[in-house]
Amino acid sequence: MYHRAEERAIVTYEIWGTVSRNLIAGFRTKAEALEAVREALRRHGEGYVETWLLAYEDENEDSSTVAAGIALLKLARSAAA
Repeated sequence: MYHRAEERAIVTYEIWGTVSRNLIAGFRTKAEALEAVREALRRHGEGYVETWLLAYEDENEDSSTVAAGIALLKLARSAAA
């Protein structure tokens, strides 16, 4: 995980809270981000992460949504299989 104050990777994956609109965490790889989603699921359950969004930010700082809500939960689970 990285923090914005640190030097960041050119391409990043970020987990955002869709209700709070706050950055929850940033990661250098999609695999790391999905592992964090799975860990949150294990610790706190679906209700805790169902309002999260996983975004991809490229080297130009253009963002796109990878998955959000239930789709993010399904993606995280399928990536673990």
